[in-house]
Amino acid sequence: MIYLSQTEVAIVAAARHFLKYIARPLVHDTDYLIKTALTETLSGAVIRPWASHSVANGVVTVVGYSKLSPDSLNAARALTLPGLQQIVSPVIGGAMPGFREAENFGFQVRISPTIHVTKDGNRRHGERDAYLVAVEAHTAETRLSRESVYCDYFAKRLGGAEVSEARLDGFRLNRIARKSAKTRFGRRVVPQAWISGTLVVTDSARFERTLLEGVGRQRAFGHGMIRLRPVHGQHA
Repeated sequence: MIYLSQTEVAIVAAARHFLKYIARPLVHDTDYLIKTALTETLSGAVIRPWASHSVANGVVTVVGYSKLSPDSLNAARALTLPGLQQIVSPVIGGAMPGFREAENFGFQVRISPTIHVTKDGNRRHGERDAYLVAVEAHTAETRLSRESVYCDYFAKRLGGAEVSEARLDGFRLNRIARKSAKTRFGRRVVPQAWISGTLVVTDSARFERTLLEGVGRQRAFGHGMIRLRPVHGQHA
């Protein structure tokens, strides 16, 4: 069973709290801060994947999927530090409905479309923008677009469903801070893409696993959560 969960994270209070324990650049990365607050308050990565729904007055409303019910999540929250309970509000939510093959849904997702390129001669390797990798490998006369590359990136990783329609709603290069094995933190720039459209379920059990796992990279940091909406008038 999948539960759709919602909570609020007080960003300023979270920054003040975690500044005592982690490097300052990590505190300034909002996605890292939210991930840390949720993990510490709820005793693990139990709301994942997640997404920022809205921001108002320094408070981020977070939605995400969980195998645990809101009651179980709040039981864990009740045992954490009082300071953390002031940062992360009580969780609300409910069970997701079951899915059927041939059922259609609208979707929205924020992904980090990067791929790991292995070292081979002089080519650039490591974690790279999927669009730049595709451009380097492209030999046709027609030009590739970020929209086509990123939508294809999402479609290929959408287990248990097929994309009927997809469009790129937004894109930016985002500078992030993450823990590093060599130093206290490392900085790098990664692409972020906002994609929406419609999908059809082809394998309900696999699709549920995809929802719980998320799509693409940076899933622990607010990427890859597929948010669904009903498609009215469909034939299932």
